[in-house]
Amino acid sequence: MNGYFAQALLRINIMKSWCRTFEVGGRYESTDPLTSVDDNQFTTITGGIGFIFLPENDARLQFNLVQTNYKTEVPGSLKNNLQFVTQLQLRM
Repeated sequence: MNGYFAQALLRINIMKSWCRTFEVGGRYESTDPLTSVDDNQFTTITGGIGFIFLPENDARLQFNLVQTNYKTEVPGSLKNNLQFVTQLQLRM
């Protein structure tokens, strides 16, 4: 496997009654999972926002857009795609 990634996150403590912390961030990845095979490289770009509702990150809601592009698409298997991902994280 060969590749690299970069990411950035901005976290703002807003301390409102409905939300303690707001986050916005992104990540760029370029991966070549099998360097012995040509044309299987892909890139993934992720952008998202998050809201933290309780102290110590105990309740968090996150929305992400994930765009994946393959160097060569494989019909029925590896296709360029855009996903919307929602996460609700609770720590107990």
